[in-house]
Order: sequence, then C-alpha cells, then structure tokens
Amino acid sequence: MSFVVDASVAAKWLVREADSDKAEALLIQWKQGDFDLLAPEIVLAEIGSMIWKKSLRGLMPPDAALEVYEKFMRVSLPLAPIHDLAGPALKLA
Repeated sequence: MSFVVDASVAAKWLVREADSDKAEALLIQWKQGDFDLLAPEIVLAEIGSMIWKKSLRGLMPPDAALEVYEKFMRVSLPLAPIHDLAGPALKLA
C-alpha cells in the first residue's frame, strides 16, 4: 500500500504543531516498512517556503532554518513528478 503526503504533513515532522504526533507515527510506520510513502516534488519548495516564513515571522531562529531543511532532506522521502500524481488524485477526489 502507498500513501502520498503533502507539505502540511511533512511540516509536522519538522516543527511541533497540531497533529504532529500523528504525522510522526506515520513517518515511523513508513520507516518500519509498513507501507510506502511518497510526495510530489513540489514538497521541496513548499517546505522551504514554510521554513522561510517561520523564520521571517520570528517563529524560528534564522540560523535554524537551514538545519531544519537539512533534517527534512535526511528523511529521504521518495518524490514523484506532479504530473504522475495529479490524475490519480483527481480520481480519488
């Protein structure tokens, strides 16, 4: 079984917010091999934007921003081109 995660889920792996515990449980289960996870490639830009905005608003120290992005990259989440996911996503909607 495969699940597609978006930036709102991935962000919860990086910063504590509502439902971070659920997102973390999903990440742990994936790492244990319970199922496959992937994300659309745009997640890289969306996570970068989220980190930048938090830094800009004073919610994250500027020197921590790169560290948080590198933490996300270490997750090694498989990425898929958006055009590969759009059609199947519309069928499920």
